[in-house]
Amino acid sequence: EAGQSIVFACREDEQAADIRVRCLATLPWEYLAACALQKKIAIRIASCAECDRMAWRASLDEHLEALRAFLGEDYPSRVILLDDDKEKKLPDDQSAAAEPAQKKMTRRGLFSAVGQRLGKQVLLEAERRLPLTESGREDGLRYRRLLADELQRQSGTEPRRAYGLSLPRFTVNCNACGICEKICPRKAIRFKQENEHVFMIYMTPWKCSACGLCEKLCLSGGISGMHTVSVPRMSEVALVRINRTGDSND
Repeated sequence: EAGQSIVFACREDEQAADIRVRCLATLPWEYLAACALQKKIAIRIASCAECDRMAWRASLDEHLEALRAFLGEDYPSRVILLDDDKEKKLPDDQSAAAEPAQKKMTRRGLFSAVGQRLGKQVLLEAERRLPLTESGREDGLRYRRLLADELQRQSGTEPRRAYGLSLPRFTVNCNACGICEKICPRKAIRFKQENEHVFMIYMTPWKCSACGLCEKLCLSGGISGMHTVSVPRMSEVALVRINRTGDSND
């Protein structure tokens, strides 16, 4: 449907597309999500089957799963995979595990590739479609900020709903020492003391890069890794209440 969707394709694909990149795996899921909030997006994967960069395709599958988690029940109506001109949804059992074991690119590697592979023209197109705030240009989480800005833009027109994001999960072992708040490189975590025993932990989802540093440096084992959490927005939200007597309430 002309004008009703944004079509993404790699440079090897000869079919028409709105945005082309060297490899679809270099498209951050946050950018795809921001576009999907505006229009239906179509991703041409027809050339992936014959591509020799299967490790990159595995990373693309991971991005699609993150996109699926974020959009939730809206995923089927907003995201279409195009394979040989046929519209296909990603099957639940389609994953990189079915391919021969190969080394995957890390998130940092892929984001580095974004700067090198997408090129200025694609980034300018992204900013034309979804203008960034000035702070967003310098905060090191360009595409997270892009997505946060689009959610904010739509907040007055779209029905209120929750979105799935990967955030740290706090457990009853958390003693509210505040180390994670101090060492978070993006200042995504904030503690607020409500009384002598009870603390609230706030998260700013768009600032969290899922680096895992908070879990690694937690002395009490109070963080059990990164898990998908439903949040109503990407600005600061109350994540969990911690009672230093040993009880916690999400």
